[in-house]
Amino acid sequence: MWEPPLRECQCLHITVFSFHSCLLIRARFQRWGPVINVGPSWCCIEGLHLVRGPFTYLWACVHVCAIKLSFDPSLTIEQVESENREVVEGQYNPSDCEARQSVAILIPHRNREKHLLYLLHHLHPFLQRQQLHYAIYIIHQAGDATFNRAKLLNVGYLEALKDQSWDCFIFHDADLVPENDHNLYMCEDQPKHLVVGRNSTGYKLRYKGYFGGVSAMTKEQFHKVNGFPNSYWGWGGEDDDLRIRVTLQKMSIIRPSLEVARYTMVFHNRDSGNQINEERMHLLRRTHQAWKTDGLNSCSYKILSVHRAPLFINITTDIGQPESCNSLYSSCKTEAFQKLSLTRCISTHDRLIKPANC
Repeated sequence: MWEPPLRECQCLHITVFSFHSCLLIRARFQRWGPVINVGPSWCCIEGLHLVRGPFTYLWACVHVCAIKLSFDPSLTIEQVESENREVVEGQYNPSDCEARQSVAILIPHRNREKHLLYLLHHLHPFLQRQQLHYAIYIIHQAGDATFNRAKLLNVGYLEALKDQSWDCFIFHDADLVPENDHNLYMCEDQPKHLVVGRNSTGYKLRYKGYFGGVSAMTKEQFHKVNGFPNSYWGWGGEDDDLRIRVTLQKMSIIRPSLEVARYTMVFHNRDSGNQINEERMHLLRRTHQAWKTDGLNSCSYKILSVHRAPLFINITTDIGQPESCNSLYSSCKTEAFQKLSLTRCISTHDRLIKPANC
């Protein structure tokens, strides 16, 4: 019968006695980073040999050790690629075990290249430690029209389904980075909200009923609510609209504990193309009537390019413009300007986003 070397046994048995042992183990293996692999019947710390048996104490210990994140301004996409050789065209499938779920990570994007780079740097190893089959989709809004996060997520969902029928969809902001490996990026029998606390709010829920930032839904759940609304141009309201849709369908929103669902937000100023949506309260009042016709079944868009980079699939899309010119959207002035917006190539940062045909 195989027995682990003495050093491994000592480490594992220590975890039974005190929380302080968690800190000791983490400090001992800090040079490997906070890498925890967990499977149905085994768990291990990278740097130790694979340990089989009832050593579940180790996993219970690790979950209270949130990772303090830092972001290196000199980080490059080449560095992140070199650290994730097993990721091919934005997709990863564990080779040594059966994946728990297949998960599509959908990230709406415009003018967030550096934040996206930081997220990719942390998110890939985070997802691999959870032994998921996953792909990361970046849905890039072309042109200068007001940003529409919700519609971009609808586009990402519909396009990701063309690759395969994913078990779970994670709707993820580019500026939020998870701190705790126990915050599982998997779907449950109810829609799941993954951002209970963040550094920018003192690690508290922003407000009762908040359903923004990062959320998880199955294909069945997302279809049941007809996806996100397409009518929210600018910042705010679309996540509350989705929460109302979930409630209307007699579903509940579940959350991990505050100790687990922690995020670091990469601070930034508000984009000029993502002004506060002054119409959001009016739109929310009509969700009860509009949800059946404003969503996946009415999402019109045009795909300008699909670029399968090593770390992500970048989908550049024209999602149109607001129906009317109002205070939210001052750019829809002339037909000539609108045509220019649809064909303009997107500026890049560190060659992170490379739309085709530019």
